[in-house]
Amino acid sequence: RSVKTQQSGITVSNGLAWSADNKTFYYIDSRPPKCIYAFDYDMDAGTIANRRVVKDYSQDNGQEIPVDAVPDGMTIDQDGKLWVAFFRGGCVLRVDPQTGKTLQKVDIPATQVTSLAWGGRNLDELYVTTARNFSDEEFQKQPLAGSLFKITGLGTKG
Repeated sequence: RSVKTQQSGITVSNGLAWSADNKTFYYIDSRPPKCIYAFDYDMDAGTIANRRVVKDYSQDNGQEIPVDAVPDGMTIDQDGKLWVAFFRGGCVLRVDPQTGKTLQKVDIPATQVTSLAWGGRNLDELYVTTARNFSDEEFQKQPLAGSLFKITGLGTKG
């Protein structure tokens, strides 16, 4: 057993995903610069290289997500598109990792969206977790905060 540093200088590590061919590794650093990164992945050596930005949400300025929202958990679908949970964003976005463009947005009835994973018999159900990390007063406004949600009918699967 060994532990090897792959990247340093990270603030809040979060979402991880691999392409179907295992040649690309996707990674989220949730705090500034709030980026989704892609790396070349060498499966035999277990190493990553050639870091590049898929999407920098610090440059979003509230266009797709609230200004204080941060990318959190992540998964990937059968089409190679990323699904990203947004903490303080109240949504999940489907992102094309080749262009950084948002393809789909699913609003969640809780602002603190934390993670997501494919499930169900055909892996066509997206399960989304949320947090309830705020005052009782705020909970009155968001009674479903801290819930697990199941999303169907997305037209893709894991």
